[in-house]
Amino acid sequence: MINSKWNLAMVGGFVLLGLVSLVLTLAVLAGRTGSTDTYYTVYANVSGLKFGSKVLFEGYPVGQVEEVEPYVQQGQMRFRVRMSVTEGWKIPSDSIARSTASGVLAPQTIEISAGSSPKALEPGATITAGGMGGLMSSVASVTGNIDELTEQALLPLLQNLNRQVTLLGTILQEDIRPLAQNSNKVMVAASRDVPTILGHLERVSARADRLLSPQRVEALGRTIDHADQTLLSLRNGSRQLEQAAPDVLVALRELRLTIESMSRRSEGVAQNLETSTRNLQEFSRQIRRSPGTLLRAPEPPREDGPPSELEKKP
Repeated sequence: MINSKWNLAMVGGFVLLGLVSLVLTLAVLAGRTGSTDTYYTVYANVSGLKFGSKVLFEGYPVGQVEEVEPYVQQGQMRFRVRMSVTEGWKIPSDSIARSTASGVLAPQTIEISAGSSPKALEPGATITAGGMGGLMSSVASVTGNIDELTEQALLPLLQNLNRQVTLLGTILQEDIRPLAQNSNKVMVAASRDVPTILGHLERVSARADRLLSPQRVEALGRTIDHADQTLLSLRNGSRQLEQAAPDVLVALRELRLTIESMSRRSEGVAQNLETSTRNLQEFSRQIRRSPGTLLRAPEPPREDGPPSELEKKP
């Protein structure tokens, strides 16, 4: 009987010890092995957050989520998250609480990034909420951006491309085909004229060969040499003219003086010529009147007084 009671006591002790171990293990896993302080934060989206979600401070576990309470603020739904944090844990007033997940299969946690303020938040205060982080939120953000890009850019681009392709088909059908037909007609007409054109080209080529024969090229070279020599001679002549310019100026100055002197004497010469002309006219008049004047000498002019003896004689 004693052994039976002892065995029952042993079994009961083991069961009680197991229950105590289980309670302690659950308490350790839940992070509620001691006193805690309550803090709050507010999110617009609490995907993955629930009772028991871990609260980390710079990666160190300091508590857990106790409750997620929805409420309406300015017509929009908000979620107030109540967190229990290890009692006495100092959280700077400018800290940021973000909802993150370390991996694809990892549970959602609240990561508190420590601020730089020396002032700590009082228990019961609200920690400033940050944007959702983690791989899944990044994937969701990228997916949203891709959807927005598809709706706002890719679909209009495809529609515009479809319109342009349709327009191109219309142009090919209505414009390019007649143009190709006209081009075909032009090519056929040109093919008939090709022999004539080739004949003209051959004659032009033959004339060009004759024009550019070695003799013509040599003659052209000599002409260019002569032109160079002529230019050199002209340059030398110009230089000589420049050198003779002072002498020419002196000669022109002397010529001007001579002309001025002759102009001053021309009046006297003109008067003498006029007098001589008058005398000749008088002489010719007398000759016409009495041609014998040329054969006898003119009588000397008589002086006043009594006649001489010779004059008295008959």
